[in-house]
Amino acid sequence: MIKNEFIEVARVSEISDGKMKHVEVDGKEVAIANVGGKFYAISDRCGHMNALLSMGNLTGNTVTCPFHGAKFDVVNGKKL
Repeated sequence: MIKNEFIEVARVSEISDGKMKHVEVDGKEVAIANVGGKFYAISDRCGHMNALLSMGNLTGNTVTCPFHGAKFDVVNGKKL
């Protein structure tokens, strides 16, 4: 992939507000989150148990790991 190149991974209509979708880009697992009509992409794997964050709960801009409850900000990807 060329830096700053856009790659279509989903249509806007596929990810409702407050929902996430798992995609793979260049062999990397990514969670796409729709927060109020803005879309964010973060790594889709929790570092603790390797869980798919896209299977967790999204509340506002916070995703909660489905396995052990760790929370991450989807805007910047940081652990809360």
